[in-house]
Amino acid sequence: MKIKNNELLKQLIIIVTTFILMLALNKLTMYTSDDYSYSYKYQTMPSDSIEKIDGIESILQSQIKHYNVQNGRFVAHSIVQYFMQYNKTVFNIFNSIAFIILGILILEIVKTSTPIHKKSFSLFLIYIFLWFIIPEFGTSVLWLSGSCNYLWTSIIYLSFFLIFLKNKKISIISLVFYSFLGFLAGATNENSAPAIILMAILFTIYNYIKYKNIKINNIYGIAFAITGFIVMMMSPGTRIRGDVDRNFDFLVNTVRRSISVDAHVFMISYILVIVTIIIWIKSRKINQDSVIFILILFTGHFSAIYSMVLSPEMPFRTTFGAATFLVIIEIHLINKIIVSYKYKNFLKLLDSKKINYILFTCFLISYLYAIKDINNTYIEISKQVEILRASKSDSNVFLPMISKPKSSYNAYLGTANLTEDKDSWFNSWMASYYGVRSITGVSEKK
Repeated sequence: MKIKNNELLKQLIIIVTTFILMLALNKLTMYTSDDYSYSYKYQTMPSDSIEKIDGIESILQSQIKHYNVQNGRFVAHSIVQYFMQYNKTVFNIFNSIAFIILGILILEIVKTSTPIHKKSFSLFLIYIFLWFIIPEFGTSVLWLSGSCNYLWTSIIYLSFFLIFLKNKKISIISLVFYSFLGFLAGATNENSAPAIILMAILFTIYNYIKYKNIKINNIYGIAFAITGFIVMMMSPGTRIRGDVDRNFDFLVNTVRRSISVDAHVFMISYILVIVTIIIWIKSRKINQDSVIFILILFTGHFSAIYSMVLSPEMPFRTTFGAATFLVIIEIHLINKIIVSYKYKNFLKLLDSKKINYILFTCFLISYLYAIKDINNTYIEISKQVEILRASKSDSNVFLPMISKPKSSYNAYLGTANLTEDKDSWFNSWMASYYGVRSITGVSEKK
């Protein structure tokens, strides 16, 4: 009982600490890029007729227009517009909780495939890995619009995947909920959603071959996920924006681009996974289910990356789903090695306080560098907001532009922001949000 209580206490400490650290980053990250425009019913540019988002009905009206003009990611952008109704503090709290939930979902998915040695240790590793592996952390986790498109949607499709992997009989009411969740999972985004669907299909085939049995709820889940994906991809906005000549040269260039992004984002992670696989193989405790689990997760990982060859653009943050699949693989492998007890020295190493201190120290150095850079930008943005709030509604405001961020954990690195052109879309939406006639960015170097 005492050991169990100590383990629960460790888990609680990890969760609370992670929440506090994430909340601090969220608090220092203010609005940027698309955020201002999503506080209104969808329009490409502000006009005299713009309307603030105010409740579910206005979000639905906005997303119908967004679906027809911009893209089909109505799930993600509905979440964006929901949070843009409220003070940023509300999002800061819930976004920190969302990151906690992501780690717990990954742990629960691993539990479906292997016993967990110590939940607290696995949870600690998960949050460390997520911190270092998630691409463009600032724009995929901290930026409001980016987080809703990547972090929040990952909770939807991983929840669907977790229920699928548990493969249990469910009630009619639960089946309706699961089917709806499948639909939402399929409509999350253009690369992680089909990767989840592909993995679900592959697991269904494997289970049928091995057990000659298919759960009807899993078929419903896959069918509704495919439906959600089709609805998203059939968006008139998506088809218009994706209307490019996909000739041979285009595909060659996008394949090269995908390989480059893959290598840049995941090379170190691949080395870590390969080393872990070698240790696992040497333990001689390999079983068919684990091999299939890892192969299918790798299939999902690479499909989430290389499905982007059809897209004219590929920001690093689009590999968010691929990153989470890689974390699942690594945590699975580490626990397989530990529970085998073949390599007691390896077990002692993992259980030692030294390795925990080393990992936490590496994280802390990275975190302190990130929060310093984020805080510098926060101070600059706060000055802009202070000037805007003191300005009259009919004034033409001149604001100092921010200095270039240095850390990939900074949401302002790689997102659109204030420019010297008062008619640019960002300047125009920011002016509308703060109720002034226009905003012109001024370089402090001049």
